[in-house]
Amino acid sequence: MHRLAYSQPPVRESKALRSVGVSESGPATHRRFIDYLDIQFPLYTDADLDTATAYGVEYRVFEMVRRARRSYFLIDQSGVVRYAWVSGRPIDTTMRRPPLAEIHDAILEAFELE
Repeated sequence: MHRLAYSQPPVRESKALRSVGVSESGPATHRRFIDYLDIQFPLYTDADLDTATAYGVEYRVFEMVRRARRSYFLIDQSGVVRYAWVSGRPIDTTMRRPPLAEIHDAILEAFELE
């Protein structure tokens, strides 16, 4: 996994909580995505899908092409997964959005924030 692009983190991040993105896309795609959406966190590439496999989100389209399901993990500083959401869509995993309110609540609970 390689670090591809980075912008200054938003003020709301803390030492206890940091956002990163991981996808199989390359540096040029990540840069366009960062610029288009004004993303304020680093994006990493997982071209060989090792990270996707390690987190159990790798699958094969029509049993041929390896892909990663759209997913969200909340991982604490000890490396323990405190929350996980994985898209259930078998072909186009980008069509389903993660439940943002649920993720927000999981962050508050995991880090005892109010």
